[in-house]
Amino acid sequence: MQNAWSRVQAQRWGPATPTAHPEKHSSVAWKHPSEQRVRMIDKWPSAGAVVNRSRVPSCIAYADDNRYIRTTEWGFQVKSSHVAAAWTKLHLETGVIDRVTEDNDDGWADTVGIFRQPGGRDPIHIAKDFLESVREHIEPQIKLACKYASLTVLPLFYVFIVPATWSEGAVEKTREAAYLANFSRKQRGKDLLFVTEPEAALTALLANGNIQTETGDGVLICDCGGGTLDVGTFEIHRRGEIGAYRKIGAFTEPQGGSTMIDRAFYSLCSDMIPDIEDLKLTDTSPASEMMQHFEKAKCDFTGDTSSGPTYLPYTRDGKAQEPLELKSLDMLRIQAPVIMKVCSILEEQIREANQQLGGPRVKHVYMCGGASCSEYLRCALRQNFAGEQIEIHYPEAPMDVVAEGAALWAYNRLRSRIALHHHYGLESSGTENDAMFWLFRKGEDCDIGSQRDFTVPCKISQRFPCMVIKIYDSGDDAAPARAPGARSIGRLFCDFTKILQSESARHGQTISVQVLFTIERDGIHLKAEALGHTFGEARVHYYS
Repeated sequence: MQNAWSRVQAQRWGPATPTAHPEKHSSVAWKHPSEQRVRMIDKWPSAGAVVNRSRVPSCIAYADDNRYIRTTEWGFQVKSSHVAAAWTKLHLETGVIDRVTEDNDDGWADTVGIFRQPGGRDPIHIAKDFLESVREHIEPQIKLACKYASLTVLPLFYVFIVPATWSEGAVEKTREAAYLANFSRKQRGKDLLFVTEPEAALTALLANGNIQTETGDGVLICDCGGGTLDVGTFEIHRRGEIGAYRKIGAFTEPQGGSTMIDRAFYSLCSDMIPDIEDLKLTDTSPASEMMQHFEKAKCDFTGDTSSGPTYLPYTRDGKAQEPLELKSLDMLRIQAPVIMKVCSILEEQIREANQQLGGPRVKHVYMCGGASCSEYLRCALRQNFAGEQIEIHYPEAPMDVVAEGAALWAYNRLRSRIALHHHYGLESSGTENDAMFWLFRKGEDCDIGSQRDFTVPCKISQRFPCMVIKIYDSGDDAAPARAPGARSIGRLFCDFTKILQSESARHGQTISVQVLFTIERDGIHLKAEALGHTFGEARVHYYS
């Protein structure tokens, strides 16, 4: 059954504009079962000289909104002059978009496309259009990579990454968008997997041999991206084992990402740049020269106000203007509120986790997401946790770690599952008319270790204190109702001698025997129990 699953592809998509801010981008990671490594998709249409090619802007521009394009453009194809739909993901969760845009006096939300629903399209269909473009691009890329690496081309299983506190309704909307984008082979996308951003990052942490966690440790995961701040706290059950953890708490702050710093910068620019309202989108959009330089300055700033000013070039109608002088005190004022909010949230989440764990058990803080590269944030965290027995970890590729972790998470989950190609059930000497009882159905995806049981009545006989339960399978689409239409694959022999000897049951008494089916990697384990006794065990294989 090793080929019941194959390559795992992790899709991370976020609210987006064509910017350098990581949380507003999508990433795609994939893993082949023949390799230990996780690969990132790093080739995107029109990426050009982009430094970090492992992410693509999660934005889409339609021809009916843009005079100079004939087909739908997405990702890096979307230019700063295009009217584009962005941040669509936030529309899928009730109430989030209201929080993000509750204070839009500066017009910032309008400039980055939060409100746009081109042609009256609903958010699910905008998400579908973007995801479909991604899928059509990545699937040939993965097949080609397999060919070059001499890897068998296998079917893809998809996992999507969602915020820590997304509701079931938001997940189902994402599932529908992915299903409409042809990511799923099953009705309504039932075969799609979903994992939260903190769980995906935790999986990457557990797979990292350089980070030593111990059984019982508490871990806080902070995915601090461009759009949102996602936090999860966990208790480690077994050291270094993927999936061996317990979720303690989760928190999402839609106004905790570095985009809020950009928003404050836009507001500051309105006071510093004459007639800023006359500037074109190409001069002020997140993809503009000014914002690209601000992105680097924002990450390099340490919070030290004694440092000199930063000069940011900008253009007007495409012509270079005198650089904008941004003093270190200005940088502090626009960054401090967000940095302090992040620190406050982490402190609160650690406190709540320690309360639930019964002591100061949180020993690790794992920072990821593009905003975790901020030197100011790192300095603030070092100061806040100075003297505490808490280690702060930063991955080498903070923008990729969530997608990579999701691929590992799904790989671990899928290899712990098995697809059944037959029905499995029983018929015993105690049933009438050869009636069949099917416990597992053909086409089911079952977790290894999952169990189901059926109760069989048995009349105890002193002369023949035993019973034979026959196990059957069937490859028919519709499971047969009677034994003659099924195939016998095993027998479970039950010996009642011990319960007669212990007088737990009497001759002639009818007892209820519980037959337990347990899914294993290579077959089904069978056990018969009643009155606290085990009467027999057996094992049947999966046959073709």
